[in-house]
Amino acid sequence: MSQALPSIRRSFELFNAGHADAIFDELFDPDIDYSGDPDIGALAGSPSELRGAEAVRLLWRSFFEMFDEVRISDIELEEIAPGQVLGSGHMIARGGTSAVPIDATFHFAWVVDPNDGRQKFLAAKLDRDAPRAALADHLAGRR
Repeated sequence: MSQALPSIRRSFELFNAGHADAIFDELFDPDIDYSGDPDIGALAGSPSELRGAEAVRLLWRSFFEMFDEVRISDIELEEIAPGQVLGSGHMIARGGTSAVPIDATFHFAWVVDPNDGRQKFLAAKLDRDAPRAALADHLAGRR
């Protein structure tokens, strides 16, 4: 049985419980290839294409600390090939120093190592088709 879906479900559980740092320590490969949404990267003042868990951690911190409340619900996941997953989730982020609340569906793609369950690739985008394209680029070595 693939470790992909349990790894990803655990990420959402940790995120929603306010333990995002545990995602980086337990579930992300230290050299994760991350493709974020360019609009979100712009809000955080960071590039949206990153390499490495620490770079992603800094992006997420700078973005999510602008809000008092952040939650992802209505999570849907589909393993499309061994270790490759597409999904979506509805994010609500509001309050704090951000004057721009978020109430939007994000679309995701992952590659999860079959041996240890660590996430080697993550795309998180507002555009529905963008994660699949980023996944194809990752698999083809174009990223």
